[in-house]
Amino acid sequence: MKKNLKKNCYFKKNFIFTKKSILKKVLLFLFLISSFYCLSQQKKDSIDEITEKQIQQIEIIAKRKLVERKGDKIVFNVSNSIFSTGLNANEILKNVPRIDPTSESLKIIGKSNVLVMVNDKLLNLSGSDMDIYLKSIRAENILKIELITTPPSNYDASGNSGLINIILKNNINLGFDGSLTGTFIQRKKAGFMPSANLAYSNNKVVLGLNLFADNEIRNAESNIDIKYPDLLRKSNIYREDKTKGLTIGFNIDYKINDKSNAGIVINTDWWNTNQNSESKVFFIKNNIIDSSQDLPSINKNKYDYISISPYYDIKLDTLGKKIKFNYNLLKRNNDNFRNLISRSYIGNYDILGNEMFAINNSESIYRVNTFNVDFELPFKRFRIDIGGKYSNFTNDSDIKYYDYITGGYVLDENQSNIFKYKESIYSIYFSAEKKWNNKLFSKIGIRYEGTQTVGNSITTGALFENSFDNFFPSLYFSYEPNDKNSFSIGYNKRIDRPVFYDINPFRTYFDLYNYSEGNPRLQPSITHNIELSYIFKNNLTVTTYGSIFKDVSDYVTISEINNPVIISRPENYFSKKTLGLDISYNWSITKKLSTYNSFSAYFNNTRSNIPNITLSQLNGFGYYFSSRSTYKIGENSKIYLNYYNKFPSTEGLYKIYNRSSITFGGIFNFMEKKLVLNVSISDIFRQASTKMEQDYSNFVWKSNVYNDQRNLNISITYKFGNNKSKSVNREINDSDKNRLVK
Repeated sequence: MKKNLKKNCYFKKNFIFTKKSILKKVLLFLFLISSFYCLSQQKKDSIDEITEKQIQQIEIIAKRKLVERKGDKIVFNVSNSIFSTGLNANEILKNVPRIDPTSESLKIIGKSNVLVMVNDKLLNLSGSDMDIYLKSIRAENILKIELITTPPSNYDASGNSGLINIILKNNINLGFDGSLTGTFIQRKKAGFMPSANLAYSNNKVVLGLNLFADNEIRNAESNIDIKYPDLLRKSNIYREDKTKGLTIGFNIDYKINDKSNAGIVINTDWWNTNQNSESKVFFIKNNIIDSSQDLPSINKNKYDYISISPYYDIKLDTLGKKIKFNYNLLKRNNDNFRNLISRSYIGNYDILGNEMFAINNSESIYRVNTFNVDFELPFKRFRIDIGGKYSNFTNDSDIKYYDYITGGYVLDENQSNIFKYKESIYSIYFSAEKKWNNKLFSKIGIRYEGTQTVGNSITTGALFENSFDNFFPSLYFSYEPNDKNSFSIGYNKRIDRPVFYDINPFRTYFDLYNYSEGNPRLQPSITHNIELSYIFKNNLTVTTYGSIFKDVSDYVTISEINNPVIISRPENYFSKKTLGLDISYNWSITKKLSTYNSFSAYFNNTRSNIPNITLSQLNGFGYYFSSRSTYKIGENSKIYLNYYNKFPSTEGLYKIYNRSSITFGGIFNFMEKKLVLNVSISDIFRQASTKMEQDYSNFVWKSNVYNDQRNLNISITYKFGNNKSKSVNREINDSDKNRLVK
């Protein structure tokens, strides 16, 4: 039986990196490095020109403030902060004002998830995909980070809270530069992440190449309790994830003439993840273990992703009017293999009752095609933005479930499914802004999005169709009576569409008694946001906000006392109102010692649409405090201490328990800042576990999850070349990639 099981567990050869595939990637890397080096031998600017331009840059940077308000954006100037070297974008974002560092995903404190852009390009990644991509962006390449809490109409309406825009440096000199980074991370087990960033530019062409690899092992520990009136179901889960992957980004921009330029941006990923999970379940009656289960599983996941984005820009006049054409092709292949085993016992693993085996395979192909045209029309007294976009999505999924019966695996057609999904979105927008004088600024806009969806279960013959239209208005006003004070108010309406994983109606098993299933009848949720903000001397920021969330979708847990199976299914099952206050202050205590502190408080009122299953409503407050202190050592180095504490709160219909973390580290520059060493210890006292509780009509669900946050991180970056080459800084809108994956 074991031999047969092992044979059937072998899904695809490509689940692991073969020696040949590694050799090919190494040779490709060396070839690209040598090509860039040859290009670097071309003539560069003279020393006098370089020196003059560097002095100009130094003067500009010296005038930048750490945090400032610009129009409808809060700007965090990375190049003027302690985080300008030695870190990656993922680490920097955890230190941006109003971003919640306690969350596994990026989100604004007291609000929901946000979307991330790079140079106005909407990434729309989620989960581990977002984490991987942000790790590939080095702090040395980031100029600033913009937080747009009430996005205007020229951005996609997706995402129910706000946008983060990472602006990369666009240096003015010609020639070649780059950096090589090696990151060692020690969690319970060690990992290594090398990366390279290369750039070359002349008067006509700008080239960029980014490479990032990851070879890491990460553990997750979960304790889940389901308490019925007369029974406690206690699960202890330990999972080890072994990840190997490679990310390559390439871009080229060509200046055709003084009025037009064209280019292409290409990003591609190859990732393999092997998960080994051990789940032990105990059924306890009257403080005695009545029965128990051993539920091990092996999961192998392989995916590859490519994004190809050609663009063409035309300048219309000297005022800056432009027409921008952009096309995006996204494709993601995802193969997943899960080997499931169940052993049931009487008592505390005393007598083996029965043993079961199964295999759950899935293959998914996601394709996205988008085309958009944008008109940027600045005039002497005002500016108008007009544009349109068409998006087409397709998803083909094939899920197969095999039961082990009498010496072999047999396809279970009742738990297998072929599902096809198509979605089209048509959108147009109009936005107008005007600076009335040196003090008053206003911006208004409207966006229309029409959506048509068709889901088809080939196996069952079920057809799911949906069509809806939405208008998304946005308003923003700011008033700056003087250089010290700034007031603003903003409103917008947003939409949060379900990811494709949540729409597929069939099952994905985590173990033989725990699975999730999609819901093809899911509807998008709508959010209304309003925000008032005050900034004093660009150091003190006070923000009040309110949000109304309608028909929010999240996973509901379904469990019965006489049935050991646990089902998770997404439903549009609650609406929420949020009112919050956020206060932050940047304080330079001495020339060497500075600290940035923030405090947030918010109130949530949540009402359930399914009160017969969950609580009918849940009201509660939430509080958050963080402090980031920095001490300079000499001119080029510093040490820092970061602390946060998220007090007990309510999120939706969940009760969240206290969570905190302390990080201590240092950033040290050598060789005129060409060599950077970053050393840090995160979550020193292992207090960053996530503890949650939710009440249902027939049970109480509790969880405690720790994802191996405590770690030692050592990163070394070496910068070479003139470090001042140009970079491609082009707005590319490839939204909705976050909907490709769960």
